Amino acid sequence: MTLQEIAPHLWWWSAPHPEWKPQYAKKGGWEETVSSYALVADDAFVLFDPIAPTDEPERFWEALDGDVAHHGPPAILITLYWHVRGAQEIADRYEGTTVWAHEPAAALVG
Repeated sequence: MTLQEIAPHLWWWSAPHPEWKPQYAKKGGWEETVSSYALVADDAFVLFDPIAPTDEPERFWEALDGDVAHHGPPAILITLYWHVRGAQEIADRYEGTTVWAHEPAAALVG
Protein backbone atom coordinates (compact mmCIF):
# COMPACT_ATOMS: atom_id res chain seq x y z
CA MET A 1 0.00 0.00 0.00
CA THR A 2 1.23 3.47 -0.90
CA LEU A 3 -0.09 6.42 1.13
CA GLN A 4 0.53 10.11 0.52
CA GLU A 5 -0.94 13.45 1.59
CA ILE A 6 -1.40 15.19 -1.76
CA ALA A 7 -2.83 18.45 -0.34
CA PRO A 8 -3.77 19.61 3.16
CA HIS A 9 -6.34 17.14 4.51
CA LEU A 10 -6.47 15.20 1.21
CA TRP A 11 -4.93 11.75 1.19
CA TRP A 12 -4.33 9.29 -1.64
CA TRP A 13 -3.56 5.61 -1.31
CA SER A 14 -3.12 2.83 -3.78
CA ALA A 15 -3.18 -0.91 -3.36
CA PRO A 16 -3.50 -4.04 -5.46
CA HIS A 17 -7.10 -4.89 -6.26
CA PRO A 18 -7.80 -8.38 -4.84
CA GLU A 19 -9.96 -9.43 -7.82
CA TRP A 20 -7.54 -8.27 -10.54
CA LYS A 21 -6.33 -10.71 -13.20
CA PRO A 22 -3.68 -10.03 -15.87
CA GLN A 23 -6.24 -10.18 -18.68
CA TYR A 24 -7.95 -7.10 -17.18
CA ALA A 25 -5.00 -4.92 -18.25
CA LYS A 26 -5.45 -5.70 -21.94
CA LYS A 27 -7.05 -3.30 -24.43
CA GLY A 28 -8.20 -0.41 -22.29
CA GLY A 29 -8.73 -2.42 -19.14
CA TRP A 30 -7.47 -1.57 -15.70
CA GLU A 31 -4.21 -2.17 -13.90
CA GLU A 32 -3.72 -4.20 -10.74
CA THR A 33 -3.01 -1.19 -8.54
CA VAL A 34 -6.01 1.06 -7.91
CA SER A 35 -6.36 4.40 -6.11
CA SER A 36 -8.57 5.73 -3.36
CA TYR A 37 -8.81 9.10 -1.62
CA ALA A 38 -9.76 10.49 1.76
CA LEU A 39 -10.70 13.99 2.85
CA VAL A 40 -9.90 14.23 6.54
CA ALA A 41 -10.73 17.59 8.12
CA ASP A 42 -12.34 18.85 11.31
CA ASP A 43 -15.78 18.99 9.73
CA ALA A 44 -15.48 16.21 7.14
CA PHE A 45 -14.31 12.63 6.81
CA VAL A 46 -15.04 11.33 3.33
CA LEU A 47 -13.62 8.27 1.59
CA PHE A 48 -13.74 8.24 -2.21
CA ASP A 49 -13.87 4.79 -3.86
CA PRO A 50 -12.07 3.16 -0.92
CA ILE A 51 -10.20 -0.09 -1.17
CA ALA A 52 -9.14 -1.96 1.95
CA PRO A 53 -5.62 -3.14 1.10
CA THR A 54 -4.90 -6.81 1.55
CA ASP A 55 -1.12 -6.34 1.41
CA GLU A 56 -0.92 -4.25 4.63
CA PRO A 57 -4.31 -4.60 6.34
CA GLU A 58 -3.08 -3.81 9.86
CA ARG A 59 -1.55 -0.51 8.76
CA PHE A 60 -4.70 0.49 6.88
CA TRP A 61 -7.18 -0.42 9.62
CA GLU A 62 -5.07 1.19 12.35
CA ALA A 63 -4.99 4.48 10.40
CA LEU A 64 -8.71 4.33 9.61
CA ASP A 65 -9.59 3.44 13.21
CA GLY A 66 -7.69 6.55 14.34
CA ASP A 67 -9.51 8.77 11.84
CA VAL A 68 -12.88 7.38 12.91
CA ALA A 69 -12.01 7.90 16.59
CA HIS A 70 -11.14 11.54 15.87
CA HIS A 71 -13.72 12.47 13.19
CA GLY A 72 -16.53 9.93 13.54
CA PRO A 73 -17.68 7.40 10.95
CA PRO A 74 -16.88 8.21 7.34
CA ALA A 75 -19.11 9.14 4.48
CA ILE A 76 -18.19 6.96 1.50
CA LEU A 77 -18.62 8.27 -2.01
CA ILE A 78 -18.67 5.75 -4.86
CA THR A 79 -17.95 7.49 -8.15
CA LEU A 80 -18.45 4.48 -10.48
CA TYR A 81 -20.27 1.23 -9.84
CA TRP A 82 -17.15 -0.92 -10.20
CA HIS A 83 -15.46 1.13 -7.46
CA VAL A 84 -17.62 -0.35 -4.71
CA ARG A 85 -14.67 -2.60 -3.71
CA GLY A 86 -14.07 -1.87 0.05
CA ALA A 87 -17.17 0.19 0.83
CA GLN A 88 -19.20 -2.62 2.40
CA GLU A 89 -16.32 -3.84 4.57
CA ILE A 90 -15.72 -0.31 5.87
CA ALA A 91 -19.43 0.36 6.42
CA ASP A 92 -19.76 -2.92 8.34
CA ARG A 93 -16.82 -2.00 10.58
CA TYR A 94 -17.98 1.51 11.52
CA GLU A 95 -21.56 2.00 12.66
CA GLY A 96 -23.00 5.24 11.31
CA THR A 97 -21.05 5.16 8.05
CA THR A 98 -23.03 6.54 5.13
CA VAL A 99 -22.55 5.43 1.55
CA TRP A 100 -23.34 7.72 -1.36
CA ALA A 101 -23.62 6.04 -4.73
CA HIS A 102 -25.59 6.32 -7.92
CA GLU A 103 -27.47 3.29 -9.21
CA PRO A 104 -26.38 0.58 -9.93
CA ALA A 105 -23.58 0.96 -7.34
CA ALA A 106 -26.05 1.55 -4.51
CA ALA A 107 -27.48 -1.93 -5.01
CA LEU A 108 -24.01 -3.42 -4.46
CA VAL A 109 -23.60 -1.90 -1.00
CA GLY A 110 -26.13 -3.06 1.55
